[in-house]
Amino acid sequence: MNETYDIFSDLADTGPIWIEAVQGLDNAKARLTELLEAHPGNYFIYDPLAAKVIASAVKSAQMQAPVTLAGRSRLYQ
Repeated sequence: MNETYDIFSDLADTGPIWIEAVQGLDNAKARLTELLEAHPGNYFIYDPLAAKVIASAVKSAQMQAPVTLAGRSRLYQ
């Protein structure tokens, strides 16, 4: 089963802004990486069925993108 995940941009001034829905967790992580490369910032993946954030990432122009998934930190490039 390919579940749908929501990707949000988390802006400090205005709060979360929905970006898009993506089918499958691997696709959502890949899309998050693409977004970070194109537009550095704060992003997270939300699982609407579990009603929780399952991954988050922050990237500035000078750093790589650390992604936390289920309490474990991984580096996705």
